[in-house]
Amino acid sequence: MKVNNKKKMISLLFLVIFIISCNVIYWHNRAFKEGDYFIDVEGNIVSKRYEIAGSFQDGITSFTKKEGDKDIYYYMDTSFRVIGSAKYYGDLWQESCNGEAIFIHLDKNGIEIFNKEMKPISNIPYVFDGIDNMRWSDKESQMGNVGPNGLFPLKDKKSGLWGYYDIKGNEVIAPKFERAKNFNSDDVAIVRMSDGYRIIDSDGNYKLENPFKEIYLCGNGIAYVQKDEDSEFQFIDLEGNVLTDEKIKYTDSSKRFSDGFLPVQIGEYAQSRWGFIDSNMEYLVEPQYETVHNFANEMAGVENKDGLWGYVDITGQEVIPCQFESVYDFGEYDLAPIKVNGKYGMIRKDGSYYIEPYLDDIRPFSDGYACVHLKKGQKVKVCK
Repeated sequence: MKVNNKKKMISLLFLVIFIISCNVIYWHNRAFKEGDYFIDVEGNIVSKRYEIAGSFQDGITSFTKKEGDKDIYYYMDTSFRVIGSAKYYGDLWQESCNGEAIFIHLDKNGIEIFNKEMKPISNIPYVFDGIDNMRWSDKESQMGNVGPNGLFPLKDKKSGLWGYYDIKGNEVIAPKFERAKNFNSDDVAIVRMSDGYRIIDSDGNYKLENPFKEIYLCGNGIAYVQKDEDSEFQFIDLEGNVLTDEKIKYTDSSKRFSDGFLPVQIGEYAQSRWGFIDSNMEYLVEPQYETVHNFANEMAGVENKDGLWGYVDITGQEVIPCQFESVYDFGEYDLAPIKVNGKYGMIRKDGSYYIEPYLDDIRPFSDGYACVHLKKGQKVKVCK
């Protein structure tokens, strides 16, 4: 009798071990609950679940966590370690300075700037006229974004004029402008004076002799300007030389030079088409697309007249035909998320699938990881 009981216990133990093993095998690399996860390039889930997470930039990303009826923003590094103090959660924004992440916190009494470890860099006394309009409203904002050179525009409270500070709190360019915008990768910024808009360098010196009615900075040492109300917009270099005629349009300030090429537009309204030019104003791609992305990793997304997306490369060839509902830019590992029949996957630069389209969302790889939305029990299957 005792022998039979012992055999039953051993059988039951093996059954429990078998069930547990099956569960471990099934749930290996699978989402335990629907949400956002981070994966490595092999498709392995390497993080816990987040309600909403973003892509890494300069080694930092944000995620949200529901606390009561509010979504609170947190920041973490590539080890998935939360950084910062609960005092600031929801009240920080991340920027990039000389390729490093920094954080900025504003309150009624000043500007606090932290490094990527959330250690203080500076505390600049400043009394804001209402928190809501610190920096988001073009008319009412009192501070601009930090440029790649570490300078940011700030409105002087006494004079009402704008100057520039560095992230350590030092005044670098004295307040003398009616309005000031952020520095770009060319180390220049647009400022407004009573006679119009001008371009300055990081020492506050004017780059062009005469003011303009409008200026847009395109990168690669090129600007898009309108001299006066009776003039057409034209491209110029930062020496003031006119580069091309008024037929080529730059109508979207989010478009910029990248990989040496700039998206431009020909035509008006519904008849307009997009292409790409180089810094010599020569066409890489003649205007033929409904819209285009900036180049990233030597590839640019393009949309044809049927609303389908593909990619052109830096030779100007449509190397991946327009066949997707939408596309992301190519990120690390030369991979790009695409959308087919409402689902997302990833492709390689040769157009082959790295991940077939069956996911609700996936972002480009950055700092070694991609953010992907998974349903309960779902895993990421990489195409070999």
